[in-house]
Amino acid sequence: MIDGETAAGDLVVHSSFQLGEWRNNEVQQHLAGACTHKLRRDAGGAWQLHMKRIDLVNCDARLPNIEVFV
Repeated sequence: MIDGETAAGDLVVHSSFQLGEWRNNEVQQHLAGACTHKLRRDAGGAWQLHMKRIDLVNCDARLPNIEVFV
């Protein structure tokens, strides 16, 4: 969902997500939350990712290590 622009001219976009993870030890984990992106135009006029923020629904709960693949 497009939220609008910041005073600096960044475009603010929100989305929600659900992530299921299955590990080798047969433990399944479910994460859900909201994601905020700020996009900024470069010199050529194309949108570039300027900021990304993830807010988990259950952020106060004790969570095991989250795997990140780059």
